[in-house]
Amino acid sequence: MVWFKSASMRVIGGEFRSRPLKSLPGLDVRPTPDRLREALFNVLAPRIAGAVFADLYAGTGAVGIEALSRGASRAIFAEQNRAAVNVLRQNLKSLDLESRAQVLQGRTTALLAKIASDVARREGAERRTLVFLGDYIDRGPDSREVVDLLLTGLPRGFDAHFLKGNHEAIMLDFLEDPSYLAQWLANGADATFHSYGVDVAELIRKSATPEVWRRAFLASLPEAHRDFFDTLELAVSFGDYLFVHAGVRPGVPLEAQDPMDLVWIRGPFLKSDEDFGKIVVHGHTPTPAPEIRANRIGIDTGAVFTDRLTALRLDNGSRELLQVDA
Repeated sequence: MVWFKSASMRVIGGEFRSRPLKSLPGLDVRPTPDRLREALFNVLAPRIAGAVFADLYAGTGAVGIEALSRGASRAIFAEQNRAAVNVLRQNLKSLDLESRAQVLQGRTTALLAKIASDVARREGAERRTLVFLGDYIDRGPDSREVVDLLLTGLPRGFDAHFLKGNHEAIMLDFLEDPSYLAQWLANGADATFHSYGVDVAELIRKSATPEVWRRAFLASLPEAHRDFFDTLELAVSFGDYLFVHAGVRPGVPLEAQDPMDLVWIRGPFLKSDEDFGKIVVHGHTPTPAPEIRANRIGIDTGAVFTDRLTALRLDNGSRELLQVDA
């Protein structure tokens, strides 16, 4: 067994050569050894100066910090382990590198960092927009952290649109009418309650009424998060594309679509070969791989089941899929 002691790492080249870096004990985070980093940066040396460097699965940041030390203009760090992120931030602060770094934490961080890195390599984009297709809650233990990330941790330089998914729709129904509790629990609400610190076991033990559940959740829900959920969009359109969570009803003009369909529809939309007037980009229905049809593009690859997250880049008529296995 290998056991890494705290402060066992160092910067091996560049401006901060030989400066110590903190690490974590144990095997949850495996620091990149000096020799491997040296070999890596020998290969990358001609491309480092002035670059934006993406350190995915960053751990405590040794590789990204090495890039900054050797002349990268900025580094994007993506890491899921909270303890590692805390040490990473300490390392950046000790070297006065916080202004040249962006730290993304959580399940979706690797994909966001990949998007930021992809954009950084492309010059001249007049408008950079992120569209999120919904279902930010219920699908795992980090619902609150996901919303925090969307509010405060997105890559810099983007406009952002957040669409309403069916899970957010049920939650908002519950906040208006607690009789929706059973429906929400059947769709994963317990994970969201736990994420926000609601004592689910105690509510069950006391046979709490739906109204008591609602009050407990509201008491734990930050105002910024409530505002986020209340202002989710149903659809957004750019150029030839319409972005929605689930899909659209065939035979109905886009401007007359039922909000229920936009967040819930499956069969009629998925089976249709109708020209909807715009190409519909959607999630909601998971598939092993993205589905690209003449009238729609489905990019839900079932991250809750597969850990595979997918994004679609649309740029002046071109399309490209970006994926990470989280």
